[in-house]
Amino acid sequence: MILIYITVLMHFVCFFSLKQWIT
Repeated sequence: MILIYITVLMHFVCFFSLKQWIT
């Protein structure tokens, strides 16, 4: 279960970082 949480968190961070990098 913790692995899923970490994966989701990493995806969120990656998406946020990418969004900030584009703008």
